[in-house]
Amino acid sequence: LAFTAGAEETPEMYEVFIGGWENQNSAIRKNKDTTVVKVDTPDECNGDPKTYWVSIREGKVTVGRTGEEALMEWQDPEPFKVTHVGFCTGWGATGQWNFDV
Repeated sequence: LAFTAGAEETPEMYEVFIGGWENQNSAIRKNKDTTVVKVDTPDECNGDPKTYWVSIREGKVTVGRTGEEALMEWQDPEPFKVTHVGFCTGWGATGQWNFDV
């Protein structure tokens, strides 16, 4: 997921990865080049479908599985206002997306 301040890719961006790095890690990244949180989530995208929630408030990015506490959390010291969201699966992966905004 990409959270930006514009309809296109912007210099300021939060990215959320779930099951990246060959389905072994999940992460929060800022501005496409700075990984600010990376956690072990081995085989996160295997098995039954899972649902997740993402919250971004005043620069605090929080991610978790539905019904559970946060899996990842980070406070941006220089936050920006998010106005747009983009999404895709990782390279070579398939997935199903449903949004409840």
